[in-house]
Amino acid sequence: MNLQNFDEHINPAVVARGEEYYSDGHVIKLTRTAAGGCVAVVQGSREYLVHVDINSRGDIIYSQCTCPYDGGPYCKHEVAVFFALAVWNLTRKS
Repeated sequence: MNLQNFDEHINPAVVARGEEYYSDGHVIKLTRTAAGGCVAVVQGSREYLVHVDINSRGDIIYSQCTCPYDGGPYCKHEVAVFFALAVWNLTRKS
C-alpha cells in the first residue's frame, strides 16, 4: 500500500471519513521523523496520536492510532494523515 493508492486498499467508508477529516482540517499537527515517517495529532472527539512509517518509495510500512477503533486495520484518523502525507509528498516533488 502506497501514499498514491492507499484509498484502493481501505474500506471506502473509512476512506470517505478520513478524507473528510483531512479536508476539514482535523490533522492539526504533522511532524516528520528523521526515519522518514511521521507523528500526527488528529482532532476527533479528542486528540489522537497517529504514527506512520513510510519508505522512500512512499510505501506505508506501519501505521497506528491511539483511538479505540476496532472495525478494521485502519481508522479515519490514520486515513486523514495518509491524505496529508500524500499532499505533502506531491508538493515536495513539485
